[in-house]
Amino acid sequence: MTNLLPTSARERVVTDYRFRLGAVAALLLTAILSVAAALLLPAYFFAWVARNDAITQGALADQSIKQQDTTTSAQDEHSAATLFKATQGQLLYPRPSKTIAMLLALRAPGISVRLIQYDAQGGTPTVHLSGIADTRGHLLAFKQSLAAAAGISNVDLPVESLITATSAPFAITVSYQASSSVPATP
Repeated sequence: MTNLLPTSARERVVTDYRFRLGAVAALLLTAILSVAAALLLPAYFFAWVARNDAITQGALADQSIKQQDTTTSAQDEHSAATLFKATQGQLLYPRPSKTIAMLLALRAPGISVRLIQYDAQGGTPTVHLSGIADTRGHLLAFKQSLAAAAGISNVDLPVESLITATSAPFAITVSYQASSSVPATP
């Protein structure tokens, strides 16, 4: 096939053809990019939502950790204050070993102590002494010497312990009073 167009017209047709081909290619590329962007838009939206959700959850986790730390430290402070109050209350009373040694030193002749129980649960220490007294007089003398001792607030001797005149089993409860000054620890 022979081209009868002059050379200048032929070049114009080829240039026009190339321009149209370039325009179609550009429009095709724009259409492909538009479709790709439209297809990627939901994925981008879901990623953005997931990112914001992760940031929100991270902030909530940080806040929860701070609250736990605050709660834990408040509980620790409360426990320490309770322990300090309990310890401070115990400083107002003599040591158990010192208390028991003093009670045994006050024991009158004829008194045999078989059981000693020290109890400081109620805040005020009490000592329970059980044993056998040779006579009722020895038992009453022991009770009077305990009642006269410094730091003792109450001596409880049940009446049942005074029924038997000789070889009388007894149970005495001795309660202490808080001193105004803290005793020196040996």
